[in-house]
Amino acid sequence: MNISSVQNYNFSFNARKSDVREADRIMRASKRTFPVVSSSYIDHFYHSETPRKDSLKRKVSYNVFDKINNIRIFDEKLVAPGLNIPKSERNIMYAPILRGMEQMRAGNCYESAVGVLAALAANGIYDAKIVNLYVETDFVNKKDGICEYTRSDEADHCFVVTSMGRNSSKEDDIVVIDPWLSFTDSVSSAKARYKQVFQSELRKELFYEQWSHFKNQKAGKGEEVDLKDYNISQKLYFRIPDFSKVKSNKNLGEYAANNFPSLVVG
Repeated sequence: MNISSVQNYNFSFNARKSDVREADRIMRASKRTFPVVSSSYIDHFYHSETPRKDSLKRKVSYNVFDKINNIRIFDEKLVAPGLNIPKSERNIMYAPILRGMEQMRAGNCYESAVGVLAALAANGIYDAKIVNLYVETDFVNKKDGICEYTRSDEADHCFVVTSMGRNSSKEDDIVVIDPWLSFTDSVSSAKARYKQVFQSELRKELFYEQWSHFKNQKAGKGEEVDLKDYNISQKLYFRIPDFSKVKSNKNLGEYAANNFPSLVVG
């Protein structure tokens, strides 16, 4: 199996250079502490050249996802095959996910983002939040240039944004940390990365669902539409939270530093 190449970007330091570097150190500490295998990463990046290799890929991916599903069940119910957690930790937010990654060595983008959130908090950085990537699709009439329908959907990917202790929601202060793709960067450069990695896939996965919604909306007004009459544009985006209203991760930080000391970079 070959892994597709992902273009390397130079850091674009709208966010402060020192913040991006510190965030990268913390992300690496998280990935060392929780060295997980990701089923979605296997599905997205590994390309099989023969039916036999494709069968092997699917088997590996399924087995990994089964472990990840157990972690998510464990997070919700505190009971799952092969997983355990001390009673004293059961009411600590994200503790079941962290213990699950530790014991199963598996996790997709959400689990890896939880690991980074814990690592940031363990290093005294509490203004951080897991956010989702979204795709917005516009259907623009070719005749008059009017956008007749816009729809936004989650793109099934999440990561962490933080202002590295400044409690700021200004874009220039924000650092994006994506452990699934193994990068830390400014907002603008992160968007460029996501466009490269996900754009073509999102068009295939979400386009027909969005087109169906548009047709149904028009049908409800007694109108018919033809796809050839529209220009379609898609963009990826994510929302920066108001950190003045985001709950502090201090309790998570104390727990993570005490139970996973390798998260602390010093």
